[in-house]
Amino acid sequence: MKKLLLILISLPLIFISCEDSNQAPSNSGNNSSSFNTYDWYFEIKVDGISNRIEGTFNDSSYFQLGITTPPNRGFISLGNPNQISAVLSNKGENTYISGESFSVGLNVANLNLGMNNFDLNETADWHESFIGVKCFGWPTQLYTNGLNQFNSFFLSPIDTNMNIGNNFEFPINITQLPTASYYDLTNGDVNIGSPIEGSGSNTIYVLDTVLANQSFLFNRPYNIEINFKLYTAF
Repeated sequence: MKKLLLILISLPLIFISCEDSNQAPSNSGNNSSSFNTYDWYFEIKVDGISNRIEGTFNDSSYFQLGITTPPNRGFISLGNPNQISAVLSNKGENTYISGESFSVGLNVANLNLGMNNFDLNETADWHESFIGVKCFGWPTQLYTNGLNQFNSFFLSPIDTNMNIGNNFEFPINITQLPTASYYDLTNGDVNIGSPIEGSGSNTIYVLDTVLANQSFLFNRPYNIEINFKLYTAF
């Protein structure tokens, strides 16, 4: 009877020992099966037409992505101002989802949760952005019939003269603030950090007509929607 009791007591200890020896490996070293995967995206819609890129990366590819500058990419640089950059330049990449090429920049100082007014720009030719917005983006000045036309947009129709300055403020609601990412070359440690997440939708009014008295009519409307989830290095 005593022998049977000892056997019954020892059985749970054997099972516990077996379980401990088969635990999943920790997320360390170069074990690819333990890499964390991260997703990112940037989308800008113009009058309902989506221009979008998205992709994934992991702990292993983080550093490589930071130095190779892929053709389609999106990231935020922390500082004052904080700068978001998103580029779609290759429709053949697997990160391409829809729309036309773009190079969009969003800048803001003193980034906070909630509504922030970003300066929104798109690198463009002289008269039209790649995503179909006339007189929006860089360069900041146009010359037509000898008149200096400041390239701006507003959130309501404006009739003004030449001395308008530049305006590119676009409201974005930030739902998650970013934290810095880093890669330690000494021991290979990776800390991806937290992404910035936000969205905004508004109608912008860009330059439509220049009158003989040098009045500038900013009354050409475009509905702009922006959504993104981006990390501090990609």
